Amino acid sequence: MADCDDNDATVNPSATETWYDGVDSDCDGWSDYDADGDGEDATANMGTDCDDTDAELNTADNDADGTTSCDGDCDDWDAAFNLVDADTDGVTTCDGDCDDNDTSVLATDADGDGYLACGPGDDLDCDDSDATAFPGNVAADFPDECLVAANYDADGDGYAAQIDDCFELTLTDSWGDGWNGGFLLIFENGTLVPSGQSEYTYSYYMGDIIAPADSFYVESGSSSASHTFCISTPAVLELVYSSGAYDSEVSFVLATSTGAELINTSSPSGFDYWAFYAGTDSDDTDATVQ
Repeated sequence: MADCDDNDATVNPSATETWYDGVDSDCDGWSDYDADGDGEDATANMGTDCDDTDAELNTADNDADGTTSCDGDCDDWDAAFNLVDADTDGVTTCDGDCDDNDTSVLATDADGDGYLACGPGDDLDCDDSDATAFPGNVAADFPDECLVAANYDADGDGYAAQIDDCFELTLTDSWGDGWNGGFLLIFENGTLVPSGQSEYTYSYYMGDIIAPADSFYVESGSSSASHTFCISTPAVLELVYSSGAYDSEVSFVLATSTGAELINTSSPSGFDYWAFYAGTDSDDTDATVQ
């Protein structure tokens, strides 16, 4: 980046920008009245941005629902959330109305746990009939997840049950010629668990199927494969299967290091999904043991 004012030593690409002084101190070419970088100048400087400290607040109306974030749209990337109140029940979808075409459906908290079953954002109740199910209930292990405590924290001590730290994955192909483009992806807290296998392409009459590097699969010409992998608990363990040419030949088993089976499936279909919450509680029947 070039020096945009060679007559002023305080103006150069390494300088710290001072907003609203009318000088492009760091020579980035950006408006000196748009501190949040959302493309709109602040209203105090003859612009339209109602909050120049927050790039999410502007007049863009990204979801074209007629309401901008500056107008109060709670999710300007989803037209389903707005301030319209179509059923005139006094509650909008931004307020948590689960059905804005039905006056009998409001923003209710049926189980009284303080969380709504629908609305903008991620802090939604996954089971509004169970007061023990809400985001962060198993707080010590999974503060961002909405879990049914009875399924993951039987003794109610705030820690999810320990599944295991290491797992055995056994992949099988009944025809003995590999998974023909099918593959399995495994994630630990959203990060890919590497298999160590290379990317490969399976070509057949419908076209090419590419299994990405570090996915899990049975190689061409083989009937099985096995892997051992470990995670750091607490962790959300997720598995996603992507279809190959002959899914009916595919099966796999995921088991703990002691042999307890978590998944035993055959003929999976594209994008089948499994999730486990591997906590740290070594004895989920005793609240004094965590």
